[in-house]
Amino acid sequence: MRFKKFYLIATTTLLIVMTPILIMTIITLGNNLKDRISDEETKVSSEVQSAMPNSDFFRIAPTFTPVPTYTPVPTYTPVPTFTPVPLPNQVPTPQPTPTPIPMYISPTPLIALCTYANPSIPKMTENELQLLKSNIGNAMFLPSKIFGDETTKLVTFGINEINIGTNSPNSIQLYDDGTHGDSVAGDNIFTRACLDRNDLELDYDLINGQSGRFTLNNAMLNVVHPSLRNNIPYEQFTQNLFSTQNVMFYALSEKHLKAQHGSQNDFLNPRSCLVCIEILKTFGDIIDHLILVPDNPINTTNSEYYRISDNVKGIMTYGDAICDPVRWQDQGKNESINEYYIQTKFGCPAKFVDGKNYNKLKGNIWFSSTSFDDLNETFAQWIGIGPKNIKFPGNDIAWNSFSDYKIDSFSSVMGPLTTNLVNPKIGKDSTLKIKISDTQTSEAKLRYNPTTKTFTMVPIDEVTKEYDDILLYMMGLKSYDDSQKRYFYLDPKEINLKDCESSEENELICNNSLITKDEYGRMIEFGVKEMVEQFGERDPIYNPSAINLNSPVIVLTKNLPTEAEIAYYHTLFKWWGQSSQSIPQLGLSYIEATKGLGEITTGIPR
Repeated sequence: MRFKKFYLIATTTLLIVMTPILIMTIITLGNNLKDRISDEETKVSSEVQSAMPNSDFFRIAPTFTPVPTYTPVPTYTPVPTFTPVPLPNQVPTPQPTPTPIPMYISPTPLIALCTYANPSIPKMTENELQLLKSNIGNAMFLPSKIFGDETTKLVTFGINEINIGTNSPNSIQLYDDGTHGDSVAGDNIFTRACLDRNDLELDYDLINGQSGRFTLNNAMLNVVHPSLRNNIPYEQFTQNLFSTQNVMFYALSEKHLKAQHGSQNDFLNPRSCLVCIEILKTFGDIIDHLILVPDNPINTTNSEYYRISDNVKGIMTYGDAICDPVRWQDQGKNESINEYYIQTKFGCPAKFVDGKNYNKLKGNIWFSSTSFDDLNETFAQWIGIGPKNIKFPGNDIAWNSFSDYKIDSFSSVMGPLTTNLVNPKIGKDSTLKIKISDTQTSEAKLRYNPTTKTFTMVPIDEVTKEYDDILLYMMGLKSYDDSQKRYFYLDPKEINLKDCESSEENELICNNSLITKDEYGRMIEFGVKEMVEQFGERDPIYNPSAINLNSPVIVLTKNLPTEAEIAYYHTLFKWWGQSSQSIPQLGLSYIEATKGLGEITTGIPR
């Protein structure tokens, strides 16, 4: 009994001592077992992922927030910012979609989609119809600028067939019977829709293979290489104004009719030009010239320069031709040049339509021609060939006696500003021509021969279209030291041409192009030296770092332009402003006309 009691006591004591040890052992074994299970799962997961390295199906998709990146062409490409998300079923937070500036796509159907019944074929507006009917033979392309893989519609007033090609002439029939895109049968408006580049046998033969051109009477179709589509960055500044680096566009709405019809004074005159004000307000008083281009003129007019401010001293004229026209016209009459410079003031409340002054603006240009030689000539008219009472090169003789913008024909200054020769006995309303052959005559300009001290009447086609040195000095593109070429002026009152006779058309026709000493009489020699002596040195002085001109080209459209219009005009004015390669069909670029000295910005000012 005593032993049994002892056994119970001993057993109880052992259990009390061993129980914590057993509990700790069990816990440790459990933890070790859990770690082994976790390691096995990790290993299996790693093997599965290794077996499917490119599988997106099993990957948890992260959410992202699009951040709009505004490229110059107004298409919005989201740049995703990825944030890891631990829960696979989490839905990305919706983000507001930016409202993009619309992309303007040409309304012209592609060739593969063009049928005569296609509703996207452009239709004439009532205004366009009236303009077309203003003269028999008028024509119009709708649209007039297309990519080479697009089509156009040709409408004419009274022309039912056109000839194309030169080596193997073909013809294209037009219709006035309500078919082939014709709207109304029997109205003498002949039509042919779905015309493509191949129909018109057009090559990409202009501006380094980037465009081609087809001309019919007063209408012109310009075709642009398709590689330029979606490839011209631009910025929109106002509702109606946007620009590439080389050309601006302004949507005129109903006022577009005036631009087409040739009412250029509404756009040239700063007192009425709302387009000018919007551009000047947008960019500030940093514009030298505004070049306004009607996009598809029906009634074409000659290019025109509207002088706003003569703000450069030392190049003959100086002053405000708008705010103080009497004083500007009378300059040089009663006071010295220095006195006149000191007293001259610029600006007045009504000079610009918004009542403000933009003193840097020299003038506005209307350019509706197809020749850039015409633009170069008009552009150079801003330099100081102005009021008739300013006598240069002599006290009783003036090279500006022809007009406010042109150099008299009896000056040996070559280039676009010197007028063609006239009958010296009649004056500027007459014409002088030289015989090239028995059946051919040509207008001419005067060239000096320094060796023999004679002059030659040169056919107009042989005369350089570059600005002469004295003009480059006046434009600020050439220094005084580099402008020492000598020129000569003949007094028309003393000229007595011998081998010339008047024609039935009252033209003076000369068989001999040489003018000798006994024929021309008095000869006045001059150059930049005499100009500086009379008017002072050019101010601002020539400076190679300041020769760039901000002269944006503004294409006047009815609506915001199509992609093809953007590509065409951007390419065209990039060539004029930046290329040093001439194109016979276009004329000289600005760089060529300035003998490589000029720099011009035709798009967004800098």
